Amino acid sequence: MQSAPGHSRGGALIFLDDNILFSGDNLVNGAGVICRTPGGSWKTYCEKTRPLIDGLPDDMCIMPGHGDSAKLSEIRKYLDKFGRVL
Repeated sequence: MQSAPGHSRGGALIFLDDNILFSGDNLVNGAGVICRTPGGSWKTYCEKTRPLIDGLPDDMCIMPGHGDSAKLSEIRKYLDKFGRVL
């Protein structure tokens, strides 16, 4: 488990071997990260969590907190597009 603040103060990324990541709301297929929740911070997300995500391989299977799972390469296209809006 890796601390991943931004969406919320207690956010975490949970890795299951080298191929699967339970991302919670830090990565959601089809949407950006929601950082306007209580304790959320876009700045903290960009400083702490985004670098962790950027370092992960494209073929990693992401199991998000909402919606369908997908390869990280599919989810990456949403990271900047909606990050502050949703």
